[in-house]
Amino acid sequence: MMDDAALTELALRARAGDRQAATLFFQRTHQQVWRMLVTLSDRGVAEDLAQETYARAFYVRHQLDTVTLRYFSIYGPRQKATEEGAVIAGLLEAVRERRPFVGQDDRTAEDFAYVDDAVAATLAAVQAPRAAGHVINVGSGGMASISDVRGILADLLRTVPVTVLPRDPAAEPRQVCAQMSLAAELLEFRPRVSLIAGLARTIQAFNEVEYGELPALARVIPE
Repeated sequence: MMDDAALTELALRARAGDRQAATLFFQRTHQQVWRMLVTLSDRGVAEDLAQETYARAFYVRHQLDTVTLRYFSIYGPRQKATEEGAVIAGLLEAVRERRPFVGQDDRTAEDFAYVDDAVAATLAAVQAPRAAGHVINVGSGGMASISDVRGILADLLRTVPVTVLPRDPAAEPRQVCAQMSLAAELLEFRPRVSLIAGLARTIQAFNEVEYGELPALARVIPE
């Protein structure tokens, strides 16, 4: 499998009229092209892929150091439930208000990463010379289902788990997990905050802002 920089160089040579490069580029990227076509219905995903391609091209063509970080489901204090992709903020709000959480399948599993870890990875990327030209995942390296998260939130708040109502019961639940090997190799980054600790910190921050510290928050290990 060719790395990102080599693929971009093939694309630039193909554009300049190199037929052999065009053939090699097609052979190496037909699966990626299929992935792109499948995801074009999601405008956000298509825009992300376009931005990654531009960054790679500038790195190869103009020797401009660029690093692309793919953030997975980042959560933490002050995140609003109305923000796009704010699953944990939405679940937390539902648990606190003891109402059903609409929009996710209980079997859906995502890679939830605490905001402090996302910041640490970003700062590491700025200072990592070997990261130039690469696309690097930023997540926790593990999956947690919606069912897991709502159970942990209920335990921390010492209440009962809320009901989850998917928008489309017939849809297949998605499962996403970040491959973190490049982050470890190029950024020397490894996530430090566990899901339980991150959720506890998020709840604690919310309590301090809204009400002052509440005794209902169960005690957990900081990291």
